[in-house]
Amino acid sequence: MEERHGPFYQDIKNKSAIINRIADLYENFYRACMEYIDNSIDAILNLKEESGVFDNKKSEIQVLISQRVVRVTDYASGMSGEELGKLITNVGETKERKSWINGQFTFGINSGRAFAKRIRFQSRKTGGQEYEIEISRELKDTDPVYYSRVKPENEYFSKLDQSGTIVELSEFIKGKGGYYYTSSSASKFYKEIQTHFDGVIRRYGINIKIYDNGKFMGRVDPIPYDSIAGKKIVGEYPVVDGFDKKIGTLEVTIVILGKDTPQIPRGVKILSNGRRIMNVEELKSYVNYLKEKGESPEIWKGEKIAGYIELNGIEKPDITREDLARSTTLEYTLNTIYSIQRKVGEVL
Repeated sequence: MEERHGPFYQDIKNKSAIINRIADLYENFYRACMEYIDNSIDAILNLKEESGVFDNKKSEIQVLISQRVVRVTDYASGMSGEELGKLITNVGETKERKSWINGQFTFGINSGRAFAKRIRFQSRKTGGQEYEIEISRELKDTDPVYYSRVKPENEYFSKLDQSGTIVELSEFIKGKGGYYYTSSSASKFYKEIQTHFDGVIRRYGINIKIYDNGKFMGRVDPIPYDSIAGKKIVGEYPVVDGFDKKIGTLEVTIVILGKDTPQIPRGVKILSNGRRIMNVEELKSYVNYLKEKGESPEIWKGEKIAGYIELNGIEKPDITREDLARSTTLEYTLNTIYSIQRKVGEVL
């Protein structure tokens, strides 16, 4: 038997710098903020599944936009102080979706570090105390992090009068795609939320409210594809492997728009369990797939087409949620999207 020496184990140095570099993969501030709304959506759906509670308040997410802060609030189950502490210690672990923490290997909660120096979390479980903890972009591996009781004089957070979680981003980094508040910032958030979570809002009735400098701006509504006039491609498209074995089904709703179409987001979105990944023509894996065929994604571009293709969990997004992760089924899924593209070509 060959002589062995050890054992040796991986010991990653400078973890905070690595987390910041991963966060920097997010190039769009609004897209990074969607991770925190996604966390709140998961918390609401988990509460519904576990307890059956889904009233107007428990299904509500508030998004406040101002010059100094961006704040996301939900009124789901909340977290204890110890669970808040795990926001720091559990980075890199895989998990079930029975947690407020979202994102592959829990990196989602750190996405804001690409654009903000401070991310503060505040949470309260039913009947419990209210705690807070802070993640800083400038945090070093040797710096201790503590959770603490929320004090009445805390200037950053409103007190939670029931279970729930608040996340607040502040001290935005300028000059690297950071956040600059303008009169249209709330409108940009509305559009991004509607585009990103249209499928979730439609499927589950999540109530997302936007506040601009404390003033209620409006509720994010699902895109009304069913009521829009135009030629439609609606149905289920099976994904099969090389042996014609069914892997799953893609749900498709595509509208070829007319001249008098209302103001809705254009393009056909790729959805994963109701969440947008990218529009079809922006999906790198699909664009490369078409290049190998000597074809182009041009048919998906322009002002004449809108809708979505729901993957129903067959594929997952990559770590930045801007493409599909590599998988053994990806080729078959792209084959099915290509068959949908051919159908769109026929209708056009």
